[in-house]
Amino acid sequence: MKDLIMKTFRFSGYLCVFCVFAVIEFLSGCGKNKAETERILVDGEAYKLILSQNDIQEHGAVSYQEDEYWLNIEPDKIEEISALIHETLHRCGGFFSDDGSALFKDPVNIRTFAPRVPYFISDRALIEHLVGKVSQQNLMASIVALSSFKNRYYTTSTGVSSQKYIFDRWTELSQANPEVEVRYFEHKKWKQPSVILTIPGKTFPEEKVILGGHADSIQMGLIFNKEKMEAPGADDNASGIAVLTEVIRILMEEHIVPDRTIEFMAYAAEEVGLKGSKEIAELYYQQNQNVVGVLQLDMTAYAGSPSIGVITDFTDPELTEFSRNLIDHYVKTPWVNDRCGYACSDHASWTRFKYPAVTIHETSARDNNKKIHSKLDTIQYIDQSGARVGLFGRLALAFALELGTY
Repeated sequence: MKDLIMKTFRFSGYLCVFCVFAVIEFLSGCGKNKAETERILVDGEAYKLILSQNDIQEHGAVSYQEDEYWLNIEPDKIEEISALIHETLHRCGGFFSDDGSALFKDPVNIRTFAPRVPYFISDRALIEHLVGKVSQQNLMASIVALSSFKNRYYTTSTGVSSQKYIFDRWTELSQANPEVEVRYFEHKKWKQPSVILTIPGKTFPEEKVILGGHADSIQMGLIFNKEKMEAPGADDNASGIAVLTEVIRILMEEHIVPDRTIEFMAYAAEEVGLKGSKEIAELYYQQNQNVVGVLQLDMTAYAGSPSIGVITDFTDPELTEFSRNLIDHYVKTPWVNDRCGYACSDHASWTRFKYPAVTIHETSARDNNKKIHSKLDTIQYIDQSGARVGLFGRLALAFALELGTY
């Protein structure tokens, strides 16, 4: 009995010591997290909204230029701010995340590439024929496949495996075209890579046409274990990636060799401050790459209104007018001019570096999909016929062919 009591005493002592060290480690970790902040860039409207929240305003702000403000935010507040902007200002995203880039902080010094290329509709029967090959069935199948991942969040294992799915799918579609390259664009600060497919141009390979959409997804709310996050993201933004995939399929099957280089991009980490597209756009700028036009595809499958929305803020006016003409000529669906707010999607990253960029939305802003950023963003709440996303398939293919070929 005495031995048993002594063993129990020693075990209890070890357990207490372990608990003390565990508590110290926990408190130490909490202290580190408290000391760390992340800088984000917002506009004046979002700045006032954020400062109205007592638990955020203590971090202060620095105005960098007119109607733009840098905020120092604890990392665990980022999703809270994203949800706040989304619910109150009805924007997806709505801010840039800062990675310390001096160039990004001071866009006044960013030069504009010249000369600009002309944007015009050529009225070619070949393009009319090819846009007729867009398959609503294929588009819906892609949405189903991507939304089957539990989430595509930028720090989770499924955020990585879903990008591998896109990489493998694009590689499969392009395997009969050896000149086409599919590659990962790795990001140093988080796990999820972006995916890029490049079709080299034969006449002006240095001029690039880019079609992109973000591949990550998010569920708003306080979720400590991101791996368990339920964020199918069918509309936001499996639908945009589905459009890119369908355009790639048609170009590959038809063995289209463009005059300009055409690139397709599945961006990482859009939902937390346009992180992925910002890194890519900044690198392209630093490399003096000549991007002649960017089309952003973000939410393309919800038929909340008869008209689709042509976004007019933080986009290029000439490329926007070109896109209206593409809609009238090849898509033949009603559209309305609309606004989506500061940094609402990845086109804003390209605009920031003075590249011409445009985005077209699935509905008018007031009729947007209320299920996004939740576990209810499933195919059940989008146009399951594929008709709405099919419109964007036609638009994206026409954009690639009109701007990428002569």
